[in-house]
Amino acid sequence: MSLHRLVAQDEALSRLKPGFESPWRHKKRVTVLVALFVLTVVPAGGMLFESPWRHKKRVTVLVALFVLTVVPAGGMLFESPWRHKKRVAALVALFVLSLLNVVNIPDVIIFPMSLSVRIRQFFDIPNASPRWVWNLVLLPFLVTRIVWVLVGTFAYGNYVTNPNYTKYFERGYFLTKYFLLDMFARWDSAWYMSIIQNGYQPSADLTKLYSNMAFFPLYPYLVKSLGWLGLDLPNAYYILVGLILSNGLFLAAMALLYRLILVDLGFSESTAQRTLGLLFVFPSAFFFGSFYTESLFLFLAVLGFTFAMRGNWLGAGVAAALGVLTRSQGAALAVGLGWLYMEQRKWDWRQLRPSVGWFVLAPLALLAHFYTLYLKSGRPLAMFEAMSAWGRNSADNVLDPFRNLYAPHLDVFKIDLVIFMIFFLCSLYLLWKWPYKAYGVAALLMCILPVYTGLLVSVSRYMVIIFPVFILLGEKLENRNAYDALRAVFFALQIVYFAGWVNYYWIA
Repeated sequence: MSLHRLVAQDEALSRLKPGFESPWRHKKRVTVLVALFVLTVVPAGGMLFESPWRHKKRVTVLVALFVLTVVPAGGMLFESPWRHKKRVAALVALFVLSLLNVVNIPDVIIFPMSLSVRIRQFFDIPNASPRWVWNLVLLPFLVTRIVWVLVGTFAYGNYVTNPNYTKYFERGYFLTKYFLLDMFARWDSAWYMSIIQNGYQPSADLTKLYSNMAFFPLYPYLVKSLGWLGLDLPNAYYILVGLILSNGLFLAAMALLYRLILVDLGFSESTAQRTLGLLFVFPSAFFFGSFYTESLFLFLAVLGFTFAMRGNWLGAGVAAALGVLTRSQGAALAVGLGWLYMEQRKWDWRQLRPSVGWFVLAPLALLAHFYTLYLKSGRPLAMFEAMSAWGRNSADNVLDPFRNLYAPHLDVFKIDLVIFMIFFLCSLYLLWKWPYKAYGVAALLMCILPVYTGLLVSVSRYMVIIFPVFILLGEKLENRNAYDALRAVFFALQIVYFAGWVNYYWIA
């Protein structure tokens, strides 16, 4: 009997007998259940064929999964997940807890076998001091964020708001009415929000009128999340997702950086501790907790160099490709990783391997983005033209590069100049002294790219992601008094900067 006839016969039976349904009417559902069985039971080495008491936790998880999905409401898998938000949230929580190793789930349930183990191994740091995650990452993370909330809450309304932007103060918010979210969303956050909600849109004159085409796509595309399903979601949702993404990636970047310094670069633990300590209190470090791209790029940069140091050039190539879709300094990251590839081969072109091809991913990703903007605007160089509206490509920058420094009082532009000089000189030192010149190349290019036009604006924000300079400072500041003094200056500026940021002053 043919398959078609069998299906037709089953469907006819289901019409005659209300209690009977053909399995062919639920091909997708059956496939999901079979896949669930294969992903849970088979990788466990045949869990069902051994005593269940040997797998109490796995059995518990499988039972919980069954209760959360199949039992309620006749089977959540057979209905729209939107009708079961709490159950979906429980499954997502189960996934996250498994990655964090809070619960000991089978190697994986809905993701490939050993992925969670590989992630834990990737972050594993031999001979690290006990409780380093809490002492060096989580504790300063929590303290700095508590300080920002206290400073922002006190400064908003008690200090004078920027008179040029009183409309936001009078309205009571910038992007959302929820102040604890809104205080971390200023200026460029609105452009990322426009990309999320409306996509890229050219202005009438790209070179003179502001347009969101000057911004890179990866961060807003990630934040959009459920918005890709066509749901009409409020600004508060997107800002919350963005802040969770920024803070989560920053934590991951800190853990990776600590590992990179100790394991791959071979520095002392005290160097790693000082490096993280400086990053947390840097004047513009609050951008790591804001609706901005800094955390995403820092994570990709550290991840790319971590992959490269381990010889995983696929991972390094993907990190570079994602980096160029995050911000302009992604080009410096790609060059730095390519330099490291050749450096490990002592610049012997005969040692090139097919793995060098992974570096093609970065220019391809950038060209794909340029092509997308071309389809929207009809201009092949739409991004560069849009950047000129912000004065990035203005001739005035070359003729008068210090025009932002003429004010008689101390302001962010003068501090930015000092910060730029420190990072520029440190990058040259890295290029001169460090055994891996690639870090110096990446750092130097990341310094130069934001200011090559002569415009000294937002420098502190562009410098905060140049992690090799922070490693150098952590290495050299062995004198405890000098280290504490620098951290005190950094943190004082950070508080002042954040108070101004909340009150709509331009900081970076």
